[in-house]
Amino acid sequence: MPITLRCVGIDVSKHHLDIFDEGIGVSERVANAPHAITELVARWRCDALVVFEATGVYDLGLREALRAAGIRFARINPARARDFARASGQLAKTDPIDARMLAAFARAMRPATEQVSTPARNALARLAKRRDQLVLMRAQEKNRRSEAGDRAMVERICRLIEVLDHEIAEIEADISALIKAEPEISRDAQLMRSLPGVGPVACMQLIAQMPELGHVGRSRRPRLRAWLPSTSTAAPTAASVRSAAGASVSAMPSTWPPSTPSAAPIASRPSTQGCDRPANRQSSPSLPSPESS
Repeated sequence: MPITLRCVGIDVSKHHLDIFDEGIGVSERVANAPHAITELVARWRCDALVVFEATGVYDLGLREALRAAGIRFARINPARARDFARASGQLAKTDPIDARMLAAFARAMRPATEQVSTPARNALARLAKRRDQLVLMRAQEKNRRSEAGDRAMVERICRLIEVLDHEIAEIEADISALIKAEPEISRDAQLMRSLPGVGPVACMQLIAQMPELGHVGRSRRPRLRAWLPSTSTAAPTAASVRSAAGASVSAMPSTWPPSTPSAAPIASRPSTQGCDRPANRQSSPSLPSPESS
């Protein structure tokens, strides 16, 4: 007797989860807390498919509970969920309605389920996220430097940019060491760097945010080949990769500098050119910022 797939949609917020379980047929709300999530997940078995929108740290507890219970789940891009709702004629938007819509999305679209994440990949994702935050801060400070009205203010901003350069360089060194230390991640990095247009930062982001790219089936390979650039000019955004691969999409920063394909570690270069510094002070090298991409 075939097992019927049980589709569950969950709308995730900071303090609570709205659930629509096809097996029950009614909406309910539970606290977004470990004890409540554990009781919720205990209802489902391996025949369930749980779908929810990517919400960063707010869905972390849910993800861990689902993995521990061996239940398949998919985190999808909120924009993809809204497109599905519009195509279905569902224009109203409340938490219970969104949960019901996500269950319908699971039933109709059967999205690719989340790959099991290892501690090393989780650490890499945290480092990548922090690096992007610092790169954004540096870009903002560079913009402020260009608008500063006096030399003293320019020097203050340059000092802060140097600090950010140093922090970014340290994180990049940690990322390179982590990639080298993990054989599976190192293998994936070498494969990705061999592709035209995939530079060191794009490679790091892809490994950290989309581990499923190393396990793409034959049916999705033509779409990935169509996405790959024919020249090594600049790497496209991660959202376009996930869309081409047919996988779930999560929010990702778009720091994609041009580079030549190789398997070398993340390269660095000075990024605070134009600052007036004392002769005995040197800036820490770092990757190009978004404004130079």
